[in-house]
Order: sequence, then structure tokens, then C-alpha cells
Amino acid sequence: MRRNEILDLSKFKPGNLVRVKDSTHDVAIPSHRLGLVMETVPEEIDESRSYTAFYNVAFAGGKVLKFHEMFLELVED
Repeated sequence: MRRNEILDLSKFKPGNLVRVKDSTHDVAIPSHRLGLVMETVPEEIDESRSYTAFYNVAFAGGKVLKFHEMFLELVED
């Protein structure tokens, strides 16, 4: 599977509003835990595991953090 095909399978897309799961701890995560997916991090794609990805997530105030998809949930409401 090629890199472009892997990016198409990503769980989240740029512009998605996501919430960092409560079980995830990092002092840099804002208390509201809401952020905007900016991009899939291409250098973190493991072609042998095309079902998983890392994302850069932007928070209010301009802070951008990187998360594996298992620590994020899509905000749909």
C-alpha cells in the first residue's frame, strides 16, 4: 500500500474537531481537551500498520501537539 492510499484511510481528517480522551495525560493538554486536527503526521506512518496514524492537533492559544489516533475521539455534536 502506498503512502497516499494510507493517508486516505486515516481515521481523522484535517479540520475535524477532536477531544483528547480523559485517560490521556500530558501537562500541555488544555483542560477543555478540544482541538482541531491539522494534519496526519506522514513521517509517523508505518506502512506495515496502515490502520493506524498520528495527528498534529491544534488547541486554542496556538499550541500544537502530536497524538496517536487511539488517544483521540471525534466530536460530532
